[in-house]
Amino acid sequence: MSLADIGFVGKSDDKFKGTVTAIERDLLRNKQILFSKDSKVAKNSATFRYIRALVGLNRREEARDLFENALKHLNHAGLVSDTVHSETGELWGNFPHNAATVGLIEAATALSAPWSDLHN
Repeated sequence: MSLADIGFVGKSDDKFKGTVTAIERDLLRNKQILFSKDSKVAKNSATFRYIRALVGLNRREEARDLFENALKHLNHAGLVSDTVHSETGELWGNFPHNAATVGLIEAATALSAPWSDLHN
């Protein structure tokens, strides 16, 4: 959950946009969000939060592309790990991981069509 999600700042706020820009510059590699600038390990829950931030900035096409990439890093049962090696795609860390699973669900929900659009 981001500060924009709880109404502390708006998604159009320059601070929110600046944070997303900094994340893109420093941590986005191979369509995943890394632990740190020098890491090759991506944090799945952070990637899903970033996807939700992109949706909030009306960058849905980019968000969907990253989401589809993230879905490639599930195991055969559809479970997601805590982390993934950003270059090999190997699943690392705790498995299955609660925060990453919740992040996946929240990202999918953010990318989904509103119910009102489905019933009209």
